[in-house]
Amino acid sequence: VKTMEKHAKEKTLFYTQEVDEKVVEHVKADQSIEGGIRDGNKVFITKIPYETKLWYEATDEKQKIYHMCHNPWIREAILENHDEIPTCICNASGGYYKNFWEAVLGEEVEVELLESPLTGGEKCKFILHLPEGIVKD
Repeated sequence: VKTMEKHAKEKTLFYTQEVDEKVVEHVKADQSIEGGIRDGNKVFITKIPYETKLWYEATDEKQKIYHMCHNPWIREAILENHDEIPTCICNASGGYYKNFWEAVLGEEVEVELLESPLTGGEKCKFILHLPEGIVKD
């Protein structure tokens, strides 16, 4: 949230997207965005839309999916009206979280796709399974 507030205040980009108060409020409202929410040995993570402002402004489902997706090949396939886009491509985003958490923990983690716009969900959501013994309750 602090990162988004800083970008909004300084009118700088978060990677490639403009950040305004609506984007900040979006992140505040869903703490699972990027950092995740831990429940036992699971971390529930929601990916921030690739273009959050445009995602909010989109009026049809195709545009919503387009502005949510971070994958440039899938984004173009959506625009070109490809009927069947393999949902396994969403595992690339899961790999982003896998690589990050494995570097932090120094151990292998498993990441599971919970939902994405390609599977009928509104956003890209993952479950990160932490290794046994990492979490001390």
